[in-house]
Amino acid sequence: MKSVPKKPRSSLFIRLWVSVITSFLVAGVLGILILLQGRVSGVEFSPTHFQQRTFEFYEIPIIEQQITPIRRKTVNNPALNFIRTNGYITTSPGLPNRWDLVSLTRGLTGTTEADAELRFTPLVREKDDAVYWVTGSKQNPAAAGYLWPIIQKLALRELYLFIPPLLEKANQIGNSSDFQSDLEMQLISDYLLLYGNFKIQGNN
Repeated sequence: MKSVPKKPRSSLFIRLWVSVITSFLVAGVLGILILLQGRVSGVEFSPTHFQQRTFEFYEIPIIEQQITPIRRKTVNNPALNFIRTNGYITTSPGLPNRWDLVSLTRGLTGTTEADAELRFTPLVREKDDAVYWVTGSKQNPAAAGYLWPIIQKLALRELYLFIPPLLEKANQIGNSSDFQSDLEMQLISDYLLLYGNFKIQGNN
């Protein structure tokens, strides 16, 4: 019986090193890809507590497989703090158990705005170095007491689309005697417009 010739030890050594180097290269490329494109971050808003927070984690790009725990951080938003602490909205005891997505960023692909962004942006704009809606609420507490509960109800029902025009209307009419009726008319108009759009889509 003929014996099988043994492969040279130098050949095995070369293959081993090729395998090791290849593994390091693959791991390095994957690591760079994760660092550049695997970071996921975003902003969330709680309509039950009027709080804002950020989140961040890493995932394997393309397959979107999460590989690190989610890190969350509460954001100190003066406008939301003022509305909440002055009792303009109703909050339940304990920590928020509902968070609506405001925006999401994946790697270098840019930020995607969610429905809550429509409601969130107007509350963080500033005017004369003071938070715009905080100043307005302090100047017109009666109007604020009527406006913010409506805003919260719309957010809880995920009707974020209605909030920007309602805030714009409130900004226009200020503390006029017809403040409540004007806001109600704005809501009715928006509801009818939404209903009409749904009806048109249903007929297509």
